[in-house]
Amino acid sequence: MLVEDGEYVTAASALVHDDARAIIGVTINAASSRDEEVEVMYLGEIEDMSFNFIPLRTVFVDSNGGLTQTFNPSWRFIKVIGVAATNTKLMVGLRPPIFLAAA
Repeated sequence: MLVEDGEYVTAASALVHDDARAIIGVTINAASSRDEEVEVMYLGEIEDMSFNFIPLRTVFVDSNGGLTQTFNPSWRFIKVIGVAATNTKLMVGLRPPIFLAAA
């Protein structure tokens, strides 16, 4: 997730260069409108039965605002969000972005 207008958050994309430094964490609940509050975690543990991670592998931001463990060469940056502790548990620990050369 990233900050927008200093008040709202929106999904980040690994395809948008400027999103790399604006990512502040992972939302742990969904909002159906811009006026609903969301909780953002920047350090800690998230367990979600819909996750299907490979344990002990790095988790990145993907190009659609989601989480993935698979690198895509079309990305403009790599942003590590954390490491999968189990297939349903993410240990969130943001790392600085790594910028990639433009294709």
